[in-house]
Amino acid sequence: MRVKYAFKMAYEALTSDLMRSALTLVGIFLGIMTAVLILGMGKGIILSIEQQMSAFGSDKIMIVPLPKTKSFMQSGMGIMLVPFKDSDVDALKGISCIKSISSVVWKRTAISYKDKRVMASVYGVNEDLFRQYSDYLKIDKGRIFSDNERNVVVLGYDASHKLFGEDVLPGKHIKIENTTFRVVGVFERIGTSLSETDDQAIYIPIKAAQKIFNRENEIDFILLSTRQDCDAGDVAKEVELVMARKRGKSIENADFTVITSDYIKEKTDQVLSILYAGSVGVGLIASIVSAIGIANTMFTSVFRRKKEIGIMKAIGAKKRDIIVMFLIESILLSLIGAFLGLLAGILTGFILNSFSIPFSIDIIVFVLAFVIGVVIGILSGILPAKKAGELSPMVAIRA
Repeated sequence: MRVKYAFKMAYEALTSDLMRSALTLVGIFLGIMTAVLILGMGKGIILSIEQQMSAFGSDKIMIVPLPKTKSFMQSGMGIMLVPFKDSDVDALKGISCIKSISSVVWKRTAISYKDKRVMASVYGVNEDLFRQYSDYLKIDKGRIFSDNERNVVVLGYDASHKLFGEDVLPGKHIKIENTTFRVVGVFERIGTSLSETDDQAIYIPIKAAQKIFNRENEIDFILLSTRQDCDAGDVAKEVELVMARKRGKSIENADFTVITSDYIKEKTDQVLSILYAGSVGVGLIASIVSAIGIANTMFTSVFRRKKEIGIMKAIGAKKRDIIVMFLIESILLSLIGAFLGLLAGILTGFILNSFSIPFSIDIIVFVLAFVIGVVIGILSGILPAKKAGELSPMVAIRA
């Protein structure tokens, strides 16, 4: 039997009962679509994090007042965080490999412009932060402020152009907790999917922030940049020792965490491995359900087409021809479901991407969907096809 004829027979069998075929496709369709979404979002998150990490830089170190034994997800769950002091920063200045240090005070608070009042994230920073992240925070209009200034503010792109419903440009004034600040600069739009909060950020001098937030001599986190001839990992270990000694803690029980680009990569890899494991699990469950559904459909097809099989064998069709015909039918059914699931997953992913949810598709996903489709088709069709091929022509014709 020619393969072309076998495909024709398989196609006619599938289209003869569209409802049954469609219902059979549901399992693999949903499984492939879900797996594509999980893998696509995982890939999108990787790319976004890589973009953010390129801004963080391998020479950057961040110190946050979160115990090493706790996760960042737990930081908002009643854990008492002990803020840093100016004296902690002074202690770090003794480390020779540190090029610059910037301190940050943060608060989400009320911002007013004319009669408009909104909530936004305000960062009290010193001038060194703008130098440390000059490749990430680029001035679009105006200028950055100096450490000698007080009631001045630099706005993120969205904070300037979207937050108040109109452009707030250099020379205008806004109020932060009822204190008037003059806008001196606006940053360029960063635009990555994970940078939305940075585009909406508002920056003021740290001394002004400590005063209006009643946070005198308190710092929320510290940012360091290291010299090019020093290894950031080695510097991070020295920072841990200095900070632990200064705060009267052992490194094991430290009430702070030192973050490097390697630390971020390690944590994100852990999250992504969970995502990938989840997609494999979903795909496996869907594959099993789909295989059972397709096998059931194929057994039913064999039962309903006994006479047709008997006639074909009576006029010369071999056992191998019958098996090939039913296997092609099974593989076609599986591939159609996989293709539709792949298409639906990609379209859904791009829709999510338009809402700033990271999504990126890789060629491996196309290959994976095809392979899954073929494997499920063969595994679910082999037994029904074998049964069809073993039917006696006389028994089949009389059925």
